[in-house]
Amino acid sequence: EGDSDASAGEPREATNLRAKVWLSRDTRFYVLKAFVPLYMLTAVAFLTLTTAIEEEGALGLRLDLSFTMLLATVALQVVLAHAVPKAKVFTTIDRIALVSVVFVCAIAVFSTVVQQMHDLHDYEWRDLHRVNVS
Repeated sequence: EGDSDASAGEPREATNLRAKVWLSRDTRFYVLKAFVPLYMLTAVAFLTLTTAIEEEGALGLRLDLSFTMLLATVALQVVLAHAVPKAKVFTTIDRIALVSVVFVCAIAVFSTVVQQMHDLHDYEWRDLHRVNVS
């Protein structure tokens, strides 16, 4: 009988519910566990550019350092993925992690290009020098 009254178009009583919820996050966690390590890994990756390019195997050393920093950055992202709540939006941590990975990969590419340019220039200079001396 109650269903027939509701379907007959009679007004039903509505109930409103209001709730206040206070949420807060400890920003120190995100700064100390995400931002600072990502910035440090990226800064250390830039230090690979300070290695000498004249030495034998310099490119290998630079790429070793770059890929080590890349693996460390990805490992940190995996750890953060388990520690940070899942979100469907692209968060600030996601942006910083992506930029960090892009920079580390760019450093590896840049190191390779610089080494190849150095080797090519050195090779051409030696050949030209030999021709002039003879």
